[in-house]
Amino acid sequence: MALKDIIISSLTKAEDSMKIARKSAEYLRTRYGINMPDVSQTIHPGDFSGGEFNPEVLCDLKGKHVFLFAVPTDPANILNNVSPGEMKSRAEFAANAAKEWGAAHVTLVATDLYFSRADKGPEDFSEKSDDEKKKLFKGKGNLARAQAKAFMSNGIDRVLTLHLHSGHVQESYGKIYGRGDVLMDLSPVPLLIHYLTHYSNVGLNKNNGSNIVLLLSDLGAKPIGDYLYDSLHRLGYTGISKIQFSKTRKVANDPNKVEIYNPQVSPNYTGLEGKTALTIDDMDDTAGTRKATCVTIKEDGIEIEGFGRQRPANIVIYGTHAVHAGLNFESAMQTIAAAEPSEVIYTNSHPSIERNMTYYLKKVTSVIRTAHFFGEVIRCLEEEIPIGESYTTNGILDMAKISKFAVQPFRRSEHMNNLR
Repeated sequence: MALKDIIISSLTKAEDSMKIARKSAEYLRTRYGINMPDVSQTIHPGDFSGGEFNPEVLCDLKGKHVFLFAVPTDPANILNNVSPGEMKSRAEFAANAAKEWGAAHVTLVATDLYFSRADKGPEDFSEKSDDEKKKLFKGKGNLARAQAKAFMSNGIDRVLTLHLHSGHVQESYGKIYGRGDVLMDLSPVPLLIHYLTHYSNVGLNKNNGSNIVLLLSDLGAKPIGDYLYDSLHRLGYTGISKIQFSKTRKVANDPNKVEIYNPQVSPNYTGLEGKTALTIDDMDDTAGTRKATCVTIKEDGIEIEGFGRQRPANIVIYGTHAVHAGLNFESAMQTIAAAEPSEVIYTNSHPSIERNMTYYLKKVTSVIRTAHFFGEVIRCLEEEIPIGESYTTNGILDMAKISKFAVQPFRRSEHMNNLR
């Protein structure tokens, strides 16, 4: 497929959210010379007077590959906020309209794919499944699978997203579509390592990273944690070690009912005392998992055989998705701030994080911007190039390649003053 046949559109009129779609298009125009209409002139996310979504095709879509950007909006912006359910409907209606007007292929680009956490229903558990886990999902359905059915029936051919919390979601989509490549889960690790090596105060370059311990708060964090750990080691930061925890949640969505236990350490682990703990998770919603992790390591300490009970000198927090409990973002942020992290890192998959911060987080938070990364991935897909080739050389992350689409992170002025 020729790059000139790409069309990029936004499912919302919210400026923060539309900006990611527009920046992705600008990246493709500037870097690869692709001539395409502005996002506002492709598929307009209009409404009827009563509020019903009414997408309007404004350009020629015949034979085009359309990329619909579904970017979470600011829950505090009453006029332009789009709920998760509404965003799902908009994706289906816009894809249907695009196909009716001749689009050859439609990809949904969801910076954080809604309805992915509810990825289990009765048929997803066997007789041998853990009773406590089955109890948490009692009476609930697999919404990820239900969404896949709706997407397929409305003409969405592929879904592109960043850092799913579970590979089980891809399995659900694969079963519905009958192929394994329909839901593409991008790893944020290339962007995160670029940030850690270029902008962070974590001290990665001290003694090959031996002052840093990666903390993976549950098994859901294991894929990104292992990839991050292996990638850093292959780049020469062989001193970095890691601790993998298991997690139990007694009550769903209750930040006070989360416990982490059973720490397992990497072979090169040399202790936590006086070091920097870099906690890794896919998201902060109520921040219950983060709270459990930080309370455990900071107040109680971690007891590892042969090392005794130890505590880190600093805590650094990384989360891909700053969900922050929607309108209750202040409560979630206060939970995070209570750990007194020296640094907090998010991506802008929820761009409202750049605006909605409590004062403490303003002083320590950096936001990794993703629009150019999505643009580069779109280029790879259209030219049928393996995505990994855009950021690796011989299987190793290549900082020069990543620098082409990794931009300077967003920081509030309070943070900049704090760095001086």
